[in-house]
Amino acid sequence: MRQVNGAVIQHLHQMTLAKFWNQCFRYGRGAWTFHRLQKQRGVDSFRRDADLHRNLPHTLLPLWRRLGWKHRLATPPLLVVWQLANALGFVYQRWLDRHGTKSRVGPDDRPSLAKQ
Repeated sequence: MRQVNGAVIQHLHQMTLAKFWNQCFRYGRGAWTFHRLQKQRGVDSFRRDADLHRNLPHTLLPLWRRLGWKHRLATPPLLVVWQLANALGFVYQRWLDRHGTKSRVGPDDRPSLAKQ
C-alpha cells in the first residue's frame, strides 16, 4: 500500500431505509462497547464524541448548502434516522451489558427492520 496525494476513494452501498437504520443501530451498539472499553482503560472518549454530535449541525451546514435541492430535502430526515437509530443501538447495548445478557454486536442478534 502506498500514499497517493489527492486520491479520492468512493465507498458506496445500495441502501434502503431499513438497511440504513440497521447499520446505524449496529454502529450505536458498537459505540457503547467502544466507550465502555475506553472507560476501563481510563480514557474519556465519550465527552469528545458527544461534542461531535452536539456540533454536528454547525459542521454539516456548509456541506448541506452545496447540495442540490433534492439532496437538501432528503438529508435532514436521514440525519434524524441516523441519530435516532444510533442512540437506540447505544442504549440497547448498554441495557444488554447491564442485565448480564451475553450478546455481541452482530447482524443476527439485534432488533431488525429488514433482512440483510
